[in-house]
Amino acid sequence: MIDCTNKMAFEANSPPSQENLMSLLRTMRVNKSLISLLLAVPMISVGCGGSISDAGSGGSDTGGANGFNVVSVSVSQAQIWQINRAIDITFTRALDFSTVGLNTISIATPSGLSATGTFSQLDAVTVRFQPSCPTLADNSDAGLLPGGRTYTLHVLDTTVNGVTVQDTNGFGVTQGLVVTFQTPDSTDPQALFLDTVPGPPDVRVRLRGGVAVDDLDATYLERGDGSREYFYQQLTTQQGELIPPGGSQYFPLLNKYSDVDSQWSLVVFFNQPIISSPENISSNLIALEYEQQDGVGDFAGFGTQVELIANCTSTGAALRVTPLGVVPQGKRMRLNIRQGFSDLTGDGLPSDNVGAARMVTAISSNDFDKEFDELTEDFDHPAGVADSRQDGTTPLGQPSASWGEGVLRASFDFGGTGGPGGDFDWVVGFSGPETVILDTVTSQILGGPGGIPVTTQTVINGVVDIHDFRINPGSRVIVLGPNPLTILASGEVVINGELSVNGSDNPGVGTLNTTNFPELGATGNGGGGRGGTGSFLTSQSTPKGGDGFGAFGVANRGGIGGETTYNTGGTNNRRASGGGGPSFGSTVFYDHDGTPVSNSPDTPMLRAQILIGMDPEPGRGGSPNGKGAISQAVRAQGGAIGEDPFVDEDEGNNFFGQMITAEGSLVVGELSKTYAGGGGGAGGDAVSSNSFPLQPFQITGDEKGSGGGGGGGGLRILALEDITIGEGGSVFANGGEGGGGENTNFFDRVGGGSGGGAGGHIIFSTAGKVNILGLAEGSQQWYRDSGLTTGTGWPNFSSSRALSAVGGQGGAGAADHGGSGANGGTAWRCDCIPRSFVDNVPIGCPNGLEDAPPYRCIGCFSISTQGFNDPMGPVLGAGGDGGPGIIQLHVATPAEDINLPAVLADGQTGQVYGEMALVGASLVNPLDPTQVIAPPPLGWLDPVQVEERVIELQTNQPGIDLEGVPMSNNLVPFFGPKSAARSLWIPLGLARINPANVPASFTPIMGVQVTGDANDIGKVLHGPVGDTVLELPPVIAASPLDPLGLVAPFITPDGGTLVFDASGMPDTYRVTPSMARRFAIVLGDAAVTPTLSLDFEAISVVYDAVNDQLRCTAGAGVDLTLFQATTVFASLRPHHFRVETQGIWDNFSADASIRFGFDATTTDVAGNPSASGAFTVTSTDLARDITDMNDGSIWDFFRFEVEFDLGDPLNTPLPALLFMKIPFEFGAD
Repeated sequence: MIDCTNKMAFEANSPPSQENLMSLLRTMRVNKSLISLLLAVPMISVGCGGSISDAGSGGSDTGGANGFNVVSVSVSQAQIWQINRAIDITFTRALDFSTVGLNTISIATPSGLSATGTFSQLDAVTVRFQPSCPTLADNSDAGLLPGGRTYTLHVLDTTVNGVTVQDTNGFGVTQGLVVTFQTPDSTDPQALFLDTVPGPPDVRVRLRGGVAVDDLDATYLERGDGSREYFYQQLTTQQGELIPPGGSQYFPLLNKYSDVDSQWSLVVFFNQPIISSPENISSNLIALEYEQQDGVGDFAGFGTQVELIANCTSTGAALRVTPLGVVPQGKRMRLNIRQGFSDLTGDGLPSDNVGAARMVTAISSNDFDKEFDELTEDFDHPAGVADSRQDGTTPLGQPSASWGEGVLRASFDFGGTGGPGGDFDWVVGFSGPETVILDTVTSQILGGPGGIPVTTQTVINGVVDIHDFRINPGSRVIVLGPNPLTILASGEVVINGELSVNGSDNPGVGTLNTTNFPELGATGNGGGGRGGTGSFLTSQSTPKGGDGFGAFGVANRGGIGGETTYNTGGTNNRRASGGGGPSFGSTVFYDHDGTPVSNSPDTPMLRAQILIGMDPEPGRGGSPNGKGAISQAVRAQGGAIGEDPFVDEDEGNNFFGQMITAEGSLVVGELSKTYAGGGGGAGGDAVSSNSFPLQPFQITGDEKGSGGGGGGGGLRILALEDITIGEGGSVFANGGEGGGGENTNFFDRVGGGSGGGAGGHIIFSTAGKVNILGLAEGSQQWYRDSGLTTGTGWPNFSSSRALSAVGGQGGAGAADHGGSGANGGTAWRCDCIPRSFVDNVPIGCPNGLEDAPPYRCIGCFSISTQGFNDPMGPVLGAGGDGGPGIIQLHVATPAEDINLPAVLADGQTGQVYGEMALVGASLVNPLDPTQVIAPPPLGWLDPVQVEERVIELQTNQPGIDLEGVPMSNNLVPFFGPKSAARSLWIPLGLARINPANVPASFTPIMGVQVTGDANDIGKVLHGPVGDTVLELPPVIAASPLDPLGLVAPFITPDGGTLVFDASGMPDTYRVTPSMARRFAIVLGDAAVTPTLSLDFEAISVVYDAVNDQLRCTAGAGVDLTLFQATTVFASLRPHHFRVETQGIWDNFSADASIRFGFDATTTDVAGNPSASGAFTVTSTDLARDITDMNDGSIWDFFRFEVEFDLGDPLNTPLPALLFMKIPFEFGAD
């Protein structure tokens, strides 16, 4: 179809030239293949206004060889088309709708992204494409994407391929259509969407607003079996009610959890499309309400779930509105579409619409004084999946049990077996000091019982499976390779030597005049990234140093390479810039003077520079006299700090696993595995030239920048017993040092220094304790090691911590200052720290802060140091330090299970990790880990944060006892003997609202301990034999089967159902027989203690009130007649839960336990579960006996928790629950 604005037309008897047609097609943005196809069909006339006509003889409008062509389309060339607006296409004659699809009518962007939506047939010759309406707030899932996107509509014809729309005789389209249009470039709903109906959305009800009495797209109540009851507008009340013309009123049933036939929901149709945002499709705007006092009109909200089920349909939209829980009996209920509910264009209701759907609920008609219901949880859907009842956000303080796929199973995410024979001890240095190089691709280690090296274990992909692991004094394990090291120790871990997963150091450029040989970055180990490559181009000058690699070899995710400098003259005119350091963990700060927050709220927090690699740093700039090879205008810029691997902006979840905050919230880490640090950026080159690149290239012409330092690796140690680092032991995952650039005169470092690697990732998780016994020499509280050396002269290095994952120092710059150079790393006060990173603290002599380097009074820097006063200094060309890594300690109870040296602060003693402790009559601060761990372990709150938390607690809770109150964010162990799961709050509905006003109460779940020791209440009971579950007394006692099928119990002729005499059965199962579903149909050879019995799960249960019989149907394929005989006794045994272990039902190890807990609460003012009204608020613990909650309180919600304890987890099979049934009762009438 031609854009009429081009004012071009071609007559059939005057074919256009190919040149004119090509020009026209270019304006239509038609792809090359389409152009070639159209050039092959010159005898057509394309009209304006969205139509195509045949140019054949006689002026017939049926054109083409068979006369089946496109007549018109509703969208015009270059038209701005709303993203919800339907497109209609009309053909010359009746079409075969089965041939319509996006393969015959293409609607796509120039990149090939197809529109999404549905085709429908309006009449015999017209089809409609309805674009999908968006469901996301940014409209990014719309069928036609907003933002001024260009789409091409192409109705294919037989000249393109054999696949076209066909008419009813099977003829294809001989003359197709091409139209290009655009979506609105706007975020305004009024511009984005076509308002198909003026005004706000209204509910479609039969006999209202022109809706026919038999219209299927009208609001109805859908019963649990799928049948419908439509609402009809009543002449007398002008409201939609469940009263058909001339018919009787329908009364919705109670909506029991256990009875599908009593369940219902409303399917509400609207007269136009609606905004599909969560704010609009919400129970805040669409809710069920009930009348509290009959006839008064005091309607109150009822728990409601709202779901969008259709939008942008031929009639508008549809929602499913479902009541949550048992509805009140005999009460008027209504649907309230509240003010603000909006159509697609944002046109909202000016006031509540409460007249569209009204009803009166049924009153229980059973012959008993109570009603019964139960909640059955089948554990099909884990947290985060639709319809899940699992609470995935409330912290339980232990690993989560595995909920999903029909089971709730104890978890023990350990994976170790003890190695070959189950007793493989790996002792490094068994016969004397040794160094073991372990490659995480494949390696072999020697060990055996007691560490005797009699067995070889092959280590694949860095996973070591052992019993005990020891490194004796003087011995080392050095880890190489691309994978993190994982140690699975079924026993204990004791490290008195060294375990190193460090990134490799880069020695710097050690050659002269070798510009055509790249300077490779140092390798990362244990998954750490390689440093960037310096001078990587071999046949021309390199404009910047290569970027470092991220963990696991991801390109360009480490520190950024420094820019190359070019200029003529001396070396000081062309000195290159340094490479940047990579980022992984958070920058570490400290309070330099220890002033309490209460005394000095503005106390300065400085970057912790006394240990190199506690913050990532950029590379320093090149010579101010030169120019950058990239900018070609300003001086060379130092490489920037590399991006960390985290995606979202929440710094509180930058870890692997789960963490419980000091305030009690559960945080799930963003990482999905043990990670590692990135490599440093390479330094830039120095080019002696007044232009860039140097022409001609000379292999001796440029001074090369150094390759970057390697990233520290990943280390994960999982142990069933203690993990101990002895007084002489150490565990390192530090980044490798960067190197200095190429020299021209001794160590003048003209080429740029490189960035150091980032620290790695260390994870300890144990079912025992973490003990770190070695105190760093000369260290002080909270990294205040600056007292080691004062005055002039070269200071001592700060002592490394026993557990360390710090970044590597950047490479030296001008004159071999400011970083790792000819003699390796420098002392911290000699490190080249960017001026901006000193946080504007005074520096210099004699009044500057000694712990805020660079410190000119000492020998590292002097007045003549080039760049000392330069903003890009203080050492030009120096590389940036790599940032710190992450250290995670996962234990059950940190205050008891993290043991560090007795480090005293301000004379305090008796400290514990992560809590205030009472010593005598005084509270002492939590233990400070900074003299043994660097960076501090994830979740630790520094002294300032602790003081701020104490002030906040005492302000909000005057008189609070702070002993034992969490003062750290604690990481949940990955495994342990215990695991647990908790449900969300489950609404009971308004079972208590009925004519008798009898509140709901819970009935006991039998088969659990309800008396005895408090620690045993709520536990599943073992049977008298082995690992079996205690069987419950039958609800229908054993009686002999009648083989003739005349007297119950008997088996029906089809063999699938057993009919019981219900005369002795509890009334519960007469009122709600479905509550006996999943009970066991038991067939045995005796009425009492049979020697042989079989049981079959009842999948369907029906009560026959006429004959007082209970009909229980077994699972599909079960033929009960195979067991029918006069010597067979039948009974019905209850199961409120079912235990399974290794495929065996009703079985779990005697060493294990399964314990239930329950909670209930009321409704707050917003209709949500009340935090202050919960049973656990006053009881301080879950109800282990569910009937404890029958204390006269009126509950609106309940929840349950299941805790597994494996006892000996390495040797105990994992038990599981296959389902759980929670019964309750309430008044009937």
